[in-house]
Amino acid sequence: YILLILYVIFVALVLIHMEDAPKVDTGPAHHLLRSVTERVGKAEEWASKEFDALVHYEQFLGQQKHLNESSTATTAAKKTTVDEYSELFLFCGDCHWKDSLITCDERVAWEVENHKGVTEEQSKKANLIHCVRPHDLHVSDFCGSCQWKDMEFDCDYRVAWEVTNKKLTKIEAQKRNLQYCKRPPYIVSTLCGHCVRALSNMTSKMYRSGVPCYDIMLRRRKENEGISLFGAAKLVAEEFPECAQCHPEKCWKGYFDDLSMSIEGLEYNDNNDDANNNDGEEHKKSYLTKYWRFDQSAPKFTNPTTLVLPSIPREFRIPPSRFADIENFLTEKFEEFENNNDTKHVPIFIEYNPGITPIPMRMKKYLPKYSAYIVALRVTPANNCFKREDMLELPQKVWDHTMMSATNLLGLAILDEDYEMIKGYDIVVDPATQFGFQKDGYGTTYFGEPTFMDYRLFTLNDNLYLHANADVTVVTQLDLRSKEYGRKPRKGQFLLDIVYGEDNLEVTMLHDFNTIWSGGDRGKNFALFSVPNQTHPDEPDAVYAEVDINPSHNVQQLYLD
Repeated sequence: YILLILYVIFVALVLIHMEDAPKVDTGPAHHLLRSVTERVGKAEEWASKEFDALVHYEQFLGQQKHLNESSTATTAAKKTTVDEYSELFLFCGDCHWKDSLITCDERVAWEVENHKGVTEEQSKKANLIHCVRPHDLHVSDFCGSCQWKDMEFDCDYRVAWEVTNKKLTKIEAQKRNLQYCKRPPYIVSTLCGHCVRALSNMTSKMYRSGVPCYDIMLRRRKENEGISLFGAAKLVAEEFPECAQCHPEKCWKGYFDDLSMSIEGLEYNDNNDDANNNDGEEHKKSYLTKYWRFDQSAPKFTNPTTLVLPSIPREFRIPPSRFADIENFLTEKFEEFENNNDTKHVPIFIEYNPGITPIPMRMKKYLPKYSAYIVALRVTPANNCFKREDMLELPQKVWDHTMMSATNLLGLAILDEDYEMIKGYDIVVDPATQFGFQKDGYGTTYFGEPTFMDYRLFTLNDNLYLHANADVTVVTQLDLRSKEYGRKPRKGQFLLDIVYGEDNLEVTMLHDFNTIWSGGDRGKNFALFSVPNQTHPDEPDAVYAEVDINPSHNVQQLYLD
């Protein structure tokens, strides 16, 4: 076959030299040569793919052989095998297998279905070489709006051109161009870092310590149609001295003494700029603030999960069919609450702010098998799921109750080692109502803080503690038991009433709430820890609270009971 191809190519070359036509891209010889060349190219591509598949299958068989051999090895050899595959958590199911259009999860499913005796774990191990997310070379980092090389078009344009002219898939074209089109690990802004957290001297029901400067900027943009974020920042900085850090032309002076390392050519042509400003140098040069992307700065997640309490009744959930109609849905629910005297809160519940801790060893014998963790969740109609600028048609009173509600219930759930909820062991309780702690106005359109919020759990010296933010920070000790091991509370102890959920889990407060004194200031969200621990194994039993980190780091010993 190869000799035949060489012979045809030789004949084609001879014919080319014998043709009278001056053009080399016409004539029978050229078409014969091109046809043969294309067929050779396709044959080479087919052979390359078959070779890759063969190599992959041999690797797969090698993995199987290794696993079979390790099953008869000694305990130490088994441990080596486990260590060798300990990086299986790096398997990327949504990555594309090799350069194909199928994902690694799809490839694994195919191998499990078509190769007898192959387990999902074995297939993942065999494909790990193709299915590890290389951070610097993965298409998830592709930047379509970035400039391609030094050309006048962007990377999306280049990819589209290669798809059309080089007959590549979109993914193949993106991978080919990643070296020129990689997203930077951060975004840049003319707003200096402190601006987003700066507070004005203007207060409101929601912001008693001062309305954030950034919120005022968003209002100015709404009031002045067409104004840029840059222009709004400049307006607010000049209107409120406390917001000076938001001035995009001057805020850099809080970080740098000169312009020697600044960026050339930043243009400040806004409707609110002074055309006669003589400070020309600062208008041409300035600094940009880098804000790191979350996927670059976050810790590595090894076992992520989403916690949803099955005990919350379905009628309190936001139906997916209303996501696109959320403003009308929230208004309807608020009006239902406003017009019904029997309804104590806007009939919506969202759970968030999880606080998780290991279950104390002494309690595990009273709980289901595989119980490992206890999680606390804040259950309330109030949330920060929406941006005000995206919900401009929402009435202010509805927005206020979306951001702040007096209703804050406590969700509790038992989890296994994989952070999965154990069925039937999640409940919702309401300590503030049960103990008569609800503030005046609860159950009406009262706009104010709840009695308790931001629940957190801590396991300290094999005891379980519940921490909550109230007007002061309070803490109590809890006991967990399955119903079959339940016991009557002793004097000074309180069995928490279940508002929603099955009655399989009994939670008892072992004493009333105690206050953590923070030195006179109103503190919240304290970090509790205990000794002895791994770093201080010889210390006597003690509990501490980190009550402040700024401007000074303040840690104090506590007696929680």
